[in-house]
Amino acid sequence: MSCPIIAGLSACLWQAMPQYSSTEIMQIIRESSHLYNNPNPEYGYGIPDFYKAYTSHVGINDYKPLQLSVYPNPVTDKLYLTNPDGDLQTISIFNAAGQLVLQHAVTGDALIEINVTSLPKGFYVGTATLEGNHKATFKFVKK
Repeated sequence: MSCPIIAGLSACLWQAMPQYSSTEIMQIIRESSHLYNNPNPEYGYGIPDFYKAYTSHVGINDYKPLQLSVYPNPVTDKLYLTNPDGDLQTISIFNAAGQLVLQHAVTGDALIEINVTSLPKGFYVGTATLEGNHKATFKFVKK
């Protein structure tokens, strides 16, 4: 039962700290464990403390909500993304199977228009890469 619990808590921690890579998240979890300084073959790094992992790497001043809006949803032909900061660099759109179906380079505008008429009907997940390699994800339905 410990594996699904750790997986769920790890996903929550990564959602709270999306700027970190998967390897960095694993290291943060290891560092929060009670046997981190003295691991052993029987218990490894021990029991992780996810509250400690969270509070040691996220401060109030670190949190900056992404100002990304996506509309209309569901969409038929053109998808619009707004980012008042104008720090979008690329937008990648993936189908439900996780395959990259569309990639769009952004010129720094606050309003981005993406033509999705070539995409078949279905559910899509998009990733917007911002300056500093921060990522924001969004979902939409093509009808």
